[in-house]
Amino acid sequence: MRGDVPVCFAAMTPEAIATPKKPVSSAVLIVATLLLFLVWSHTFLAFEVLLAPTSGVAPLDWLDLVVARFVPVFVVCAIWCFGFRRRESLVIVRRHPRRLLACGVLTVAFYNGFLYYGMQQRVPGPIASVLTTLSPLYLVVLGVSALGERLTWRKGLGLALGMGGVVLIATTKQASGDAMVLPVVITALAPLSWSVHTALTKPVTAHSSPVLWTYLVLLVGSLPFVFVPFFRGAGAFFRLDATDVALVLYLSLF
Repeated sequence: MRGDVPVCFAAMTPEAIATPKKPVSSAVLIVATLLLFLVWSHTFLAFEVLLAPTSGVAPLDWLDLVVARFVPVFVVCAIWCFGFRRRESLVIVRRHPRRLLACGVLTVAFYNGFLYYGMQQRVPGPIASVLTTLSPLYLVVLGVSALGERLTWRKGLGLALGMGGVVLIATTKQASGDAMVLPVVITALAPLSWSVHTALTKPVTAHSSPVLWTYLVLLVGSLPFVFVPFFRGAGAFFRLDATDVALVLYLSLF
């Protein structure tokens, strides 16, 4: 002890406390970004195999895939949040119950439901992946309409180009000779859901752990799908072969 202050705290001088952490090198950030892009891009290949294979019957429909992917996520998040971070989790739940519920529905049910349904209707993986990048454009719209942000000419131009691209994709005829207007529009609702979730999340992560908040959002959003097999049955899951099971586990992990 040093006076009434423990030595371990007394030794923490302002200079020591304020010492900045060593910055992460640019090379590490570049490699991490490339790995993230690689993992993200492969998820759309998995979606196509499970929802709309080039031949044969699809192993799962859109709702089955949400269940198969997020029931394991629910278990992992429940163990982490209330097994290892119970106190912090309960504080967040008490402070933000409605926001937490809204974010859970937006990220799990709406985002994945819209995306999977669109791909089940034969929206190709490359097009679906492009549509999911609309989130920044939606955030511009949300910022201007709800937060009073100024719409600069650059933002307006980007918004017009992005929305024009969606119209072009939706009205382009496929090999079958048909356009995919409705499936593309439904798929484009997925990033809108994600954008609203992002806007709702920002105030919380200013004072709470972003990782813990994300786990809680996934936990709440996944909870309803735990009960779906009791009403629809679980036959589709038992008919999955080893490759399909591996793809579902890949999606659950990433």
